[in-house]
Amino acid sequence: MSNNEQTSNFEPSRHENSKPRPQNNGPRNYQHLFDKYMNLAREALSCGDRVAAEYNYQHADHYLRVLNERQSQRPAPQQPDRDANRQENADVETAPESKIESGVEQEPQS
Repeated sequence: MSNNEQTSNFEPSRHENSKPRPQNNGPRNYQHLFDKYMNLAREALSCGDRVAAEYNYQHADHYLRVLNERQSQRPAPQQPDRDANRQENADVETAPESKIESGVEQEPQS
């Protein structure tokens, strides 16, 4: 067998504890990433590194745009109709008149 015909038993190694990477497509993850990059940018700015601060601000801006786009695609929550609620409250029976009129208690008549 020549060198070109040699077969190898090489298999790509897999870590025994490897797990699939989580998807970063949820709104909580986007909010978390936005906060992360804003904090990194503030920290870099406080250390005087304007280049790193700008780099992190650009990442934060990206995730802010993603959050805003996702929110605009959601249907707006239904607001209760205020006029309908007023009408329902008006239809509720009122309590019977009290036995106290003009601040003077009346005795029940037998």
